Amino acid sequence: MLTNEVLILLLIGHFLGDYYIQSDKLAKLKKETLGKLLIHCLEYFLCVTLIPAIFLRLDYLILSVEIAAFHLIIDFIKYLLEKNNVFNHKQDLVIYLVDQLLHVLTIVLVVKYNNVFYPVINVYLLVLLATLIIIKPCSVTIDKILMIYRPIDKPSKVNNAGVLIGYLERAIILILLVYQQFGAIGLVLAAKSIARYSEMSNNKIFAEYYLMGTLLSTFLVMIVYLLLFGQLF
Repeated sequence: MLTNEVLILLLIGHFLGDYYIQSDKLAKLKKETLGKLLIHCLEYFLCVTLIPAIFLRLDYLILSVEIAAFHLIIDFIKYLLEKNNVFNHKQDLVIYLVDQLLHVLTIVLVVKYNNVFYPVINVYLLVLLATLIIIKPCSVTIDKILMIYRPIDKPSKVNNAGVLIGYLERAIILILLVYQQFGAIGLVLAAKSIARYSEMSNNKIFAEYYLMGTLLSTFLVMIVYLLLFGQLF
């Protein structure tokens, strides 16, 4: 189980700043103009600063400054790459995954380098962090991974109902994992499959796409659960 409360708070700030506070419009414009990138980094800095402050970890605010600075450097390098090159779906996926990996590793290394350890007070912070990860970050990740497998006749923009179903599916699976009700996860997946049965039976390509999305969604929730609630730390 992840037990460093300061690290948990900074990770919460990261995912809030990089996925929730940042609008889809800003996410697109920051690839084109340096000013929009700086606006995003300012919003990010406020998130990783305010979250520890809310929980009265004011003595660790210097970590927020360091993390925000590294975030700006990583995003600026990404900005230069995307501004001067045109990437296909696979290349865009690799850049996205490497970008997020570097951000998270930076936070972990900054906390470790500064020898900061504050035992977690309760499990609710872990639940909050896990919830933030499995909703929008997982949704964006799944969409990018499945982009190259998307059926030609499937709209490029998934409707809001489909996105909400994905959110609820992962949230329910996380709750079942936390309470160790592993058998009930099959019921969630079965209910989702029943709703799509007619489409899957009539379209093999869609069935494969749907299966990949469902398995990937479940896999990501399990990975988040193991990393945050398992014995890996």
